[in-house]
Amino acid sequence: MKTPIYLYKAVESPDKIIVHYTNLGDVRNGAIAFSKTSGEGHSRLLIRDCANALEVDAKVESLLAGFWQEKRYPQSFCTDDLYLYKMSEWADEVIYAYAIRPFSVGEAEFDKTRLEARQIVPLSIDGGQEIFRRVTEHLRSMVESDQPVPELDIVEVHDEYRDIACAELTEDDLPGEMAGWGSIVTFAMTFDEFDSFEECFEASDRIEQKNEADGDLTDCSLWDLRAFLLMEERGCHHRGDWPTPACMQLIYDVMDAIREKVKVAQERKPENESP
Repeated sequence: MKTPIYLYKAVESPDKIIVHYTNLGDVRNGAIAFSKTSGEGHSRLLIRDCANALEVDAKVESLLAGFWQEKRYPQSFCTDDLYLYKMSEWADEVIYAYAIRPFSVGEAEFDKTRLEARQIVPLSIDGGQEIFRRVTEHLRSMVESDQPVPELDIVEVHDEYRDIACAELTEDDLPGEMAGWGSIVTFAMTFDEFDSFEECFEASDRIEQKNEADGDLTDCSLWDLRAFLLMEERGCHHRGDWPTPACMQLIYDVMDAIREKVKVAQERKPENESP
């Protein structure tokens, strides 16, 4: 599965465009929204299983406060073992993803006349060439239709979304254990075994109630767990935000429960039924 590709236009001239791009790979990341008005940050996502996640988040906020004083917000930078990448920017707010280990960023030059791209810096991750191809197709489509290429853009990977029945799920269909929210969103969109969103909301409520009761999700059905993820994805999509740190912790717990159920189901399958 592939996550959305984040695109930054570094240079544009009458005949070419130079872009930087990344999908953050499988690096588990945090995210912070920083107000250009108040000079304060609001955590959107803490790094899971990081013993000092709150300290890292506060450090990122402090770094951005320094840029706020200088009235500049760089696209990406690395300092003190922190890696940051600007995900989006508006008049009053900027959102950065951050990680405590490096993620790869590619660079490409697109020729507006020939409608072709060449790699300047390859994306050094599995599937890097496929991502480069998608970036090229996206730029070609924009230029051919005379649409301006924005400074910050997202290449959605719609054709990666496919319906997967609960009975057909395999471990290969699941995000990696170190995957962040972007990869989980892609997986959540594979769930389509329902007649109405109302029943999904009810399933989501059951998961939240079980979590509040004892935090043990092992008895929850795979259907309920996947319905919960879909409702979180839909909610964030419509609000235009990310899960809160507390909600993200529950999302990770749900993914762990799904992963265990799928693993057990695969182990029980006869060898001649294995995918």
